[in-house]
Amino acid sequence: MNEYLEIINKNANRLVRTIRSMIDTAYFEKERLKMNMYLEDLAYLIRDCMKNNERLINLRNHAVDMDIQDVLITKFDKSYIYRVFESVLENAINNTPTGGKIQVHSKTQNNFIIISIEDNGVGLTKEEKDQIFQPFGKIERFGNGVDVIIEGSGLSLYLCEKIMELHDGKIWVESEGRNQGSIFYFSLPLASD
Repeated sequence: MNEYLEIINKNANRLVRTIRSMIDTAYFEKERLKMNMYLEDLAYLIRDCMKNNERLINLRNHAVDMDIQDVLITKFDKSYIYRVFESVLENAINNTPTGGKIQVHSKTQNNFIIISIEDNGVGLTKEEKDQIFQPFGKIERFGNGVDVIIEGSGLSLYLCEKIMELHDGKIWVESEGRNQGSIFYFSLPLASD
């Protein structure tokens, strides 16, 4: 019985995320989405998100290497940046076969905080990298014989890009191609004194 409840809960949460993504997309398109930006600790947010996704990481039997600075204070909307980090993390979890490795790192460079989430999963072709941040830019994984999770709306990375733009930041991806893994980066300006 618990197994069925877990499946129902998982699908209900996925549906809520899809609906929320569609609503936010409509707001972005109408330029009505407002950010509530305050000085916050990005390192704390990342650790919190990692802890909240620990169950899925363990379920997929992924090894995690995390090297995040102790404190990363900058100005951002906590709920939206959490969504960005969680979307990229979930992509890494879902697109990395069971037993894979995920690395989460931070660095400061040229007055920006840069967060990277690297996996040794299915990777992206050049064409896929060009479309992944487009609305409904979902990359299909059917028939590859690889244990990955393929569900999703195709809106989350598009929304991540829009959220980062509203923060004067950026999101991008690097991948050497199919089965070469991916590294997603996002950057936020360092807080001014």
